Amino acid sequence: MARKQGRELRIGELYSVGHWLYGVGRLEECADVFELLTTYEPAQPRFWFARGAVEQERRRLPEAIAAYSIAALLDEADPWPLLQMGECLLLHGDSDLAVEALGRAVERAGTDHDHAAALERARGFIRYAEVHHGR
Repeated sequence: MARKQGRELRIGELYSVGHWLYGVGRLEECADVFELLTTYEPAQPRFWFARGAVEQERRRLPEAIAAYSIAALLDEADPWPLLQMGECLLLHGDSDLAVEALGRAVERAGTDHDHAAALERARGFIRYAEVHHGR
């Protein structure tokens, strides 16, 4: 048991380092950290979400979309991965898939007060797609 706790602690520390690297703009190193975390703990949606965020910041949109989609599959209650995936799809020029992802984010957010910000952003991106992409 102690061995497992130690490993979890190291993974938590590594996640904190990755978060710090992201915050100070050291994106290449940050990407390496989150790639490592998703390799060693592939069932953790927060690691995939973080990997998506850093890839989005690096403007590597296909990689960000893939990471967000895995996060969305791993946590079917969280609207944020679908929201971020929708934003990346809009930036990538795929408004049809973007609106689909954003619509699913709206569904996931539902009436849960904790997801009000995600709901508002998703609806805003859908309106943007309708106005600017003829959706």
